Amino acid sequence: MDQSYTPNGGFEGVHYESGGGNVEYSSAKQMTTPPPRYVAAGSPTSTLFTIGLVLRGLVIVLTFVSTVVMGVARERENISLVVNYDPIIGATVYNGPYTTKSTYSSAFVYFLVANPVVFVYSVASLATAILNRAELSGVQLLLTVGDVAAAALLLSANGAAAAISVVLANGQVKLAGWTKICHVYGGFCSRVNVGVGLSTVAAAAYVLLVVFGAVNLRRSK
Repeated sequence: MDQSYTPNGGFEGVHYESGGGNVEYSSAKQMTTPPPRYVAAGSPTSTLFTIGLVLRGLVIVLTFVSTVVMGVARERENISLVVNYDPIIGATVYNGPYTTKSTYSSAFVYFLVANPVVFVYSVASLATAILNRAELSGVQLLLTVGDVAAAALLLSANGAAAAISVVLANGQVKLAGWTKICHVYGGFCSRVNVGVGLSTVAAAAYVLLVVFGAVNLRRSK
């Protein structure tokens, strides 16, 4: 004798048929779980992730080298310095060795503080990015905010240092009474310019990281 019934506790649309000791199951509706989403190795997301790691590693090197170059920027030269000028007796000139170094300028000191701070953040953010291979949106948001702060810090420090570098090369006699010194302290000015240039490249790398972070956040929505 065949029987056909639908139990109260079963899923909707599931029909049970029994007969001859065999039980068959048929379903009008099937509840399926969507398959997990995988990112292909060559996908745009994977490419941005790899480029981001490379940029963070590059910033670590650039900020470290720029800090060292700026920190050791100093030069000692024998020059003639006017220490006193009187319209009647004339000028008092001192001939002797004078030393100039980066720590004499507050703008360069700011540079020497900003770059190590970004260096430490870059090491921490690189480690965080490597651990965040799943690219969780919350972690990505924190990294993007940190990248914005790092880029702003580097740009402000580089702008201040570059302004003083221009004054060292060209002088600012009319406004502040500063004479140019790069024709005498050429090695010092060269090291300062190299340090600022390397740090500027690091700032540009962080601007790209901010753009990549914004793209990833937009895709995760």
